[in-house]
Amino acid sequence: MERDPGSSHWQEIQDLCADRLTSLGFTVERHAYATGVNVIGVRTGTSDPDHQVMVAAHYDHIPGCAGADDNASGVAGLLEAARVLSMASYPRTLVVACWDQEERGLIGSRAYAARAEAAGEIIDAHFDFEMIGYVSSEPDSQRFPAGFDVLFPDASAEVVANDSRADFVAVIGDPTAEANVDSMESFADRIGLPFVPIVIPVAHRLAAHR
Repeated sequence: MERDPGSSHWQEIQDLCADRLTSLGFTVERHAYATGVNVIGVRTGTSDPDHQVMVAAHYDHIPGCAGADDNASGVAGLLEAARVLSMASYPRTLVVACWDQEERGLIGSRAYAARAEAAGEIIDAHFDFEMIGYVSSEPDSQRFPAGFDVLFPDASAEVVANDSRADFVAVIGDPTAEANVDSMESFADRIGLPFVPIVIPVAHRLAAHR
């Protein structure tokens, strides 16, 4: 079902996220900003609560499309991750975020980031689940946007060497997250999960925000 912001299904998914996180023991906030609502679940850290680790996914989508992969798959993965993570306690504070209005220009996450920066919050890492529901072992099932091979030749070559099959998880991060990307790759190798790391150079990140 469609869930563009303001629609009935958008409200249902917002409620689902809030209810599910509440049932898992998170302290839940509906972060209302000027044009939308993020759903935020928090479990306070045991010994280093001022430092946060976030996992997130956006729950909105564009009109005229059910958005099963983009991004119902990410929300499903996020809520399952929240369930598993809720079984333990951690030194740092765990924040689970369901972003609104991603499709309109990252509006929800930008609103949250602005508030967190103003409050002086320390976010050590942020893991975002996006379009994780599609897989294919057929050759040439993975396509890249024009210029991807120029910007990220190693990642492109790795996929091409596998006959361009869409059977992998791509993990994208900036240089500050490189250690996290490496850690996830090591775990993927242990369980036999095809993994393509993409670390975005600072110059590319800055150019994208100009």
